[in-house]
Amino acid sequence: MKKGLSSIISAVLLIFLVVILGVIIFSWITGITGKVIMLEGQNIALSCENVGFRTSYSNGVLYISNLGNIQIYEIKVIISKAGSHEIKDINEFLNNWPVNGLNPGGGFSGPVSFDLDVEKIIIVPVLIGKTEDGKEEIYSCGEWYGEEVILEE
Repeated sequence: MKKGLSSIISAVLLIFLVVILGVIIFSWITGITGKVIMLEGQNIALSCENVGFRTSYSNGVLYISNLGNIQIYEIKVIISKAGSHEIKDINEFLNNWPVNGLNPGGGFSGPVSFDLDVEKIIIVPVLIGKTEDGKEEIYSCGEWYGEEVILEE
């Protein structure tokens, strides 16, 4: 009597293993590439380079001007404190951010108060584009596309 797996069971296990590895590799590659979001005919990540805006903060009021030719849909606020940082949406600070965003050439101002222990604030633009299937998706440009807000002393 021979011990071991039959050739049929071995073949089934081998095919099962190959299928599982294929699914894992497909999932990994899909996760890397992600969704393609387009804005004005190009990948939205490339559009971040064309966003132009200025910020200022004075007497508890935050001012944002869209100097570029791309709509800024939302704003992310990166708040750095001693040894930590957090990312918040602008709507967590105020409730009058324009629903459709800040159009090119537009301006915004609103009262915002920051904690006294805040060391640095960076305003990061968030854009909106369309996926291949026509659905609108938002895309947050990286911190390197943001602008630091100078807090008054």
